[in-house]
Amino acid sequence: FTWAAWYLRRIVGELGALPLPEAIRRITSLPALQAGLADRGRLVAGARADVVVFDPAAVREPADPYRPEALAAGVDLVLVNGQPAWEGGRPTGIRAGEVIRA
Repeated sequence: FTWAAWYLRRIVGELGALPLPEAIRRITSLPALQAGLADRGRLVAGARADVVVFDPAAVREPADPYRPEALAAGVDLVLVNGQPAWEGGRPTGIRAGEVIRA
């Protein structure tokens, strides 16, 4: 979504405040760890496979900053619990997510 694209573009690309791996850790494994979700946010055996494949040079938020539900550009594939939720620039219709109560 828009906020993640903005964060990566602004913090990593424009400001150079964080290297890409650290910026990704701060929006994946760090919040999961803080919420006590040991099987989320990391690519390790036994963890839930939530994966986003993107081009760091192309990822950007839509032109309208007042639509936080808008989708980011530059995202090639999104796997939710190992199932493709976004592929080839469009949603697949597969809804493999689940409600998490932490």
